[in-house]
Amino acid sequence: MKNFNKFLEEITIKGNPGVPGEGDRTPDDKSYLSDIERRAKNRLGVTGRENPGQIGGRLMQLLSQSQRMTRGRETELEKLATDIILSNYSDILDGVDLDIKLLRSGREVSEFMDEEEDENEEEVNYRDVTDPEIKRRIHKAKLGNTIIQGEAKNTKHILHTDEVKNGLRDIFGDQADEIFNIWDEMSKLADKMDWIIPIDIKADMMERAPEGMAGAVSVSWKPKEKEDKEEQEDKEDKEEIDMEEEDFEVESYTPTIKARGIDFPMLIHEAVKGIYELIAAVSQPGLDASEEEVKIGEIVKLNISSFQDEAEDFRTGPEIASDFRDFINSNTKALAYPNMRAFIFGMMMDPNYMSSEEFLKLFRGILNNSSSARRMIDEMIDEVIDKLSSYELDQSLPGYLNDDSDDSDLDTNYDNEDINLKDDSEDDLEDLSKLSQREIQNLIDDALDSGDYDEVKKLSIYLKEGKEIYLNELKRYDSFKKRIK
Repeated sequence: MKNFNKFLEEITIKGNPGVPGEGDRTPDDKSYLSDIERRAKNRLGVTGRENPGQIGGRLMQLLSQSQRMTRGRETELEKLATDIILSNYSDILDGVDLDIKLLRSGREVSEFMDEEEDENEEEVNYRDVTDPEIKRRIHKAKLGNTIIQGEAKNTKHILHTDEVKNGLRDIFGDQADEIFNIWDEMSKLADKMDWIIPIDIKADMMERAPEGMAGAVSVSWKPKEKEDKEEQEDKEDKEEIDMEEEDFEVESYTPTIKARGIDFPMLIHEAVKGIYELIAAVSQPGLDASEEEVKIGEIVKLNISSFQDEAEDFRTGPEIASDFRDFINSNTKALAYPNMRAFIFGMMMDPNYMSSEEFLKLFRGILNNSSSARRMIDEMIDEVIDKLSSYELDQSLPGYLNDDSDDSDLDTNYDNEDINLKDDSEDDLEDLSKLSQREIQNLIDDALDSGDYDEVKKLSIYLKEGKEIYLNELKRYDSFKKRIK
């Protein structure tokens, strides 16, 4: 976090061209920031007559009770938090190291932040930026951070799942409900405090007393460790390593998310924040970036990384993230895969997929619920579904989607047990091979209608064209069926 006093006048979400009612206002715009403030205060029951000191005192009392009741059970809670996160985000965390640990005090959180922070003495304020594209990138990154913080704060739905409650009962027995109620009240009071304390005062408090922080997260990339056999081969051939191998080593990194918190809800909060930070990292300069690109990336980061930014994101993040979620999920196809909004978020943050200007226009359209944004998001959802279903198909039937393969070796690309060919007689298979493509397609359609998925897999072998369509459809049926169970 940058020093708050030096950067008091930096960019805020007010004036962001990606937010309706800000920047160049149009006739269709909402007064979005005023609307979400009113909505949030109504939801949280903030009247303006609250006593911050009284609420803060209650929070400290609850925290003391929580830590006293959970002392000695840190390892079990860390494991439960890890299991919960992996269960909810397994499709995103493949190949990611997840390091979740409970800490005993805010001072330990502050020490963790100091250890993980990448110090940069560069001081480039938004007011000093003149390049329009860099300004757009800063506005985009600000909204990205708002979604990240909002997704993290909206993890209360995870806390209320049976998976968490059953896990707590396994650890604490009859005390589980009492501990859960303590955490639930703490979360609600903390959300109230975000709107009761003015942003500038809260930012100043966070800077002057970092030991009051309840959690933190870091996302980093470390070189992948080689297997013993590979290490031995490298020693034997180290003088003969070619350029291709060197390039592979440079790109071989493992993403690592380190989440720290002083209680269980903060572990969930910080882990989810880390997941979305990892997704948003696609917008940052890569290893092959030029010196100029790295410089621009630092300018962008410096303008969205203060305590004031975080205090502001605590307020607006949950509401904006909820609206983003609802807009995505209003397309029923978004339910075909979990975490659809995380995939859409990643696509939007990817500068190779859309420019900063396109991002801001689309984000504004999402918050305005515009028809143009609806069309674009629907197309992106279809794109995600196609990619994920193709990936799943390739995992379950390796080589099936290889365009270079021909019909003569199709049967070698299948797991015979998976498609139940072993149960069919040679006569049956021969008869199927004599059918026309239209007849095969009709049989597949009948099998889909009757829910005979094994028959679809078997028949699809005999299609020369369009087989991906049927098997992708089958994968979606299977996905829905598993989630219903």
